[in-house]
Amino acid sequence: MRSDLIIAQKRKEDEFITLFDDISAELDNYKAQLKGMRVLCPCDWDESYNEKTIYLKNKLKKKTKIVHCNFAKFLLAQAENYGIKSITSSGYNPANGKGIKFQDIDYSKYDVVITNPPFSQFDDFIKVLFDNKMKFIVIGPQTGVHYKKVFPYIMNKKLKLGYAKQLIGFQLRNGKKILSSDTGKQSGIPRACKWFTNLKVNKNIDEFVPTAKYNKKIHPKFFNYKKAINVPDVNLIPDNYKGEMGVPTTFISKYNPKQFDIIGKTSTINRSPKWVGDKAGLWIEYDKNLVETYQKKFIEKSKIFKINGRNVKIYAPFERIIIKAINKK
Repeated sequence: MRSDLIIAQKRKEDEFITLFDDISAELDNYKAQLKGMRVLCPCDWDESYNEKTIYLKNKLKKKTKIVHCNFAKFLLAQAENYGIKSITSSGYNPANGKGIKFQDIDYSKYDVVITNPPFSQFDDFIKVLFDNKMKFIVIGPQTGVHYKKVFPYIMNKKLKLGYAKQLIGFQLRNGKKILSSDTGKQSGIPRACKWFTNLKVNKNIDEFVPTAKYNKKIHPKFFNYKKAINVPDVNLIPDNYKGEMGVPTTFISKYNPKQFDIIGKTSTINRSPKWVGDKAGLWIEYDKNLVETYQKKFIEKSKIFKINGRNVKIYAPFERIIIKAINKK
């Protein structure tokens, strides 16, 4: 993930403004499900600090020329076409403390939330929506699937990715656009973001067809979780391995719940052995027979720990999702 996105996740005032084209391309897929719904677009203080209804029962409550939020603009343009009952916006500015926090909203007045929440609070935001039994279509970082409060909903198939494989881009508050089609380093930001929803997604999820074969030189077992092998790249998921596999986060865009079960992730599985200094989670032990890619990783990132009376040279790959292929009868 790009450094700019990491910074955005840590900052309390982060704001990447969603492009109208991205909103249009995604929301049009939910037209039938949005019929008759009361829509809330929170997390946008440009539109309103407090809850303000801008559309109600086929009547505008605010002049369209002074609507700033791109979510509200699109929904207003499609309100009659979609059959939306009402559109309300709200926001909170952490810089001056004005507005209403998403934690304090009375969600019983709404049916669905559509927004781009602050990435720094994405974990809490998703939990608040589920706690309030809200339907939602929101944008978040792809790595959000690993977040402590988000992952259980992914694993239990209550939360899924939307239709777009990546976003077209974002606009910053200074007017600058960051586009995924650009060649600059910031172009990775929209590519590292996804739509998340608990509405029905009707896209045809093609079955992922692995082409790699299991090879112990490429797929070593984890040192401290020997139930699973490490898969260094999604394209290297073996088609002939029936046990548990630790795969990169990018797997989630190919995830088909009819094809794979999600067992857990790095921080949720029962790892053994454990030792002082183990803060990374899953480790791979040095083996001279592993392919060159691993040898380079050991040179760059390995550490030596004394574990159970012996010195062990190991390195930790990035966060892993533990999956297992569903046996087809």
